[in-house]
Amino acid sequence: MSMAEYFFGVGTPYQAPINILFAIAKVSDPDDPYVPMCMSGWQHGAIVDIETGDPIYEFPKGFAAVWISLTERKVYEVDVDFSNPMIDSVTKMFQKGLKNRRGEVVPYSHFKASLYPGGVVRFHLLANDKIVSLDYSFPGKFTSEYDDAYLNSFGPNSSIRTIDDYCGIYYKSNPKGKNNIISQAEYVNKIGLPETIWDRYYTRYNYKIRFSFENPQSYLYFWSPKFSNSERFSCQSGVNDDVVIKRPATICSMNLWWQNSQYRYTSYFYFNEEEMLSLFEKAFTDYPDQQGELLVHVGKYNNTFELSLCLNGEVYQIKQTEIRAFRDLLSDLDGDSELIYKNYEENHKNEFKGL
Repeated sequence: MSMAEYFFGVGTPYQAPINILFAIAKVSDPDDPYVPMCMSGWQHGAIVDIETGDPIYEFPKGFAAVWISLTERKVYEVDVDFSNPMIDSVTKMFQKGLKNRRGEVVPYSHFKASLYPGGVVRFHLLANDKIVSLDYSFPGKFTSEYDDAYLNSFGPNSSIRTIDDYCGIYYKSNPKGKNNIISQAEYVNKIGLPETIWDRYYTRYNYKIRFSFENPQSYLYFWSPKFSNSERFSCQSGVNDDVVIKRPATICSMNLWWQNSQYRYTSYFYFNEEEMLSLFEKAFTDYPDQQGELLVHVGKYNNTFELSLCLNGEVYQIKQTEIRAFRDLLSDLDGDSELIYKNYEENHKNEFKGL
């Protein structure tokens, strides 16, 4: 089906670098498949990165790829044909677009295949003000079919004889640093896969986010949450409220702006992964279809916060969130912001590490 131009990309979680041997989107001309964009180098594009490249003008019929998981030292392949309901659903989303924070209707610009440890492929739609996780996933499979052809490309005198040899290069060349391959492999193989962390990340819950302000002069201006399945949106209150994602996954961070007649307040919330995943699982286990409410309460003087999840008459306090907040005079929004609240030292420590 013909569509306005968009871009097809491939991404991975930051903790799971790969090397792509082959990737195509299946289009109407099987002799001329579309090759998705991948950032150069072994750390291919993150799921949320918006890259440029050659555009595509139709929604693909399927996706095929072969890649080396450097953290698992395995080669995976996937070859899937998209169902008609999936094609119809995503095509409608592309055609409808979304309203951005300025009230303009804009298209989604990217369709992204996300390659996960264990060979799982998921898909996302990206725009500047919104990322949507599509509820379709496909299992890849471990393969050795491509090993010899790839290893032979290094030449007969190469010391690289196995895929394990090849992956070992990265362990030797990048031994240090925050996101070094050794720590990434340890995370994937000791935490990510054994704890099925990405299945937990992609679990949706029936809840909405609500804000309350003790000071009657304060009101919501803008908010932009990010969720564990890489979804996010940017909502200007009263302008594009319909951009809000229904039944989101676990919230992992949020920017919140509110204001009164004198000040605009800007705050940043970093939720604790262990606390939030466990809290949502506990709260919704017995009431999966009942709607909950994540309440963000701002105190009278705009410098205290209370967070809780409310479901079926129970209130679950959220206690480990790191927060900082600033204020600016409405008459001088380009001036220096005043820090009015911060409950942690130096840089924030909370993060959903598997994103």
